[in-house]
Amino acid sequence: MVLLTGVIPGFRSSDREWIIASLGGVQAVRPSAAVEVAVAGEGAGPAKLAKFEKLGVPVISLAEFTEAAAGSSESEVRRWAASYPFATPDALAQMANDPDPTVRARARGHRNYVEAPADAAIGGLLAD
Repeated sequence: MVLLTGVIPGFRSSDREWIIASLGGVQAVRPSAAVEVAVAGEGAGPAKLAKFEKLGVPVISLAEFTEAAAGSSESEVRRWAASYPFATPDALAQMANDPDPTVRARARGHRNYVEAPADAAIGGLLAD
């Protein structure tokens, strides 16, 4: 089970369940031992974070959650991830070569996207 806590900018409450489900998870509604991972949004309550720590539930950042969404098998989730304001350069680089043209365009047009240098694109195949 996955629990999202705090405010997640650009993320509607109605999006939570289907994005989590596409990643193979189930949305939790409150901290418990059944929660496998918590995603801490902006302003996540200290008491709730302390409860996760007490329960031994790992807490991940929005960036880590976005990277997981970038690898989803659902193109709609990847489209969301490519548009997410806080998507990381690593997640965007992964999505820049996505088979879905909408995902590619959103990733490459994102303010955090960093194009790999030309020599990095060939994976260091040229020997010195």
